[in-house]
Formats: sequence, C-alpha cells, structure tokens
Amino acid sequence: MINEKVVSIILKKPGAELAINPKTGKTLNAEDALMPYEFLDEIIWRIENKHEKYDDLVCSKFVYEEKMQISKEQKIEWIDKFFNRMSKAHYKWLIFPPSIIVDSQSINSAVYRQPVTSGRINYKGNSSDEISFILNEN
Repeated sequence: MINEKVVSIILKKPGAELAINPKTGKTLNAEDALMPYEFLDEIIWRIENKHEKYDDLVCSKFVYEEKMQISKEQKIEWIDKFFNRMSKAHYKWLIFPPSIIVDSQSINSAVYRQPVTSGRINYKGNSSDEISFILNEN
C-alpha cells in the first residue's frame, strides 16, 4: 500500500519557483503563474508543427479556448507572456554553454557559438530567417 504522504507529493502541482501571490500571500503553482498547461502545450505544438507566427496564433482557434471559453484579451495576454518569456530564455534551449572559439583566424577576438541573451529579438514580427540571422550574427 502506498503511503498517503507519497501520494500527496505525486499529486502536488509544480511550483512557480517560489513565486508568491501578492493577493493571498501563498505560493503560486506554475500553472497559475504562467497559463494553463493545455493552452501552453498547444502554443508550442502550433509553433513547432504548424509553423505559426504570432499573428497566426492570435487569429487561430485553440482547443482550450473553445473548451474553456476564454476571452480574446486573455488569449492575447497568454500568447504575449509566452513570446516574452521565450525571447528572454531562448539561449537556454541551446545546450552548449557560452564558449570562446580559438583558432588561427581568431587569435585576437572572442567568437561565441550562440548569443548569451536573445531578449532583443522581436519574435512577434520577425520571420524565422530574420530571427536565425540575428541569432547567428552573435
């Protein structure tokens, strides 16, 4: 038989890095701090599989949107939050830590494999090629 404490640990929702809800003073779970996982999963799926851009996502009808009847403003807020966080954390998706490439042509210069930050990229308006160019020029 499984211990009740173990069951409560397994069923506990993920935390939001110890974020505190200013209204209640209690810690937030990750879903409350971000957005519902079902909606977030669909954003990621649409970007990866359907190659939808920001405007496409805003105009698309989400399964979660139909099921839970969220407002257009709420949907845009969540999509904006996703793109904002993505632009700040894009470098985390690249596995290699920042490293200097040293070879005969770069003796006096430091060349990085990937940007340390990508927060200056406008993911909402730029095409995939433009974003790739910005990331690769660093």
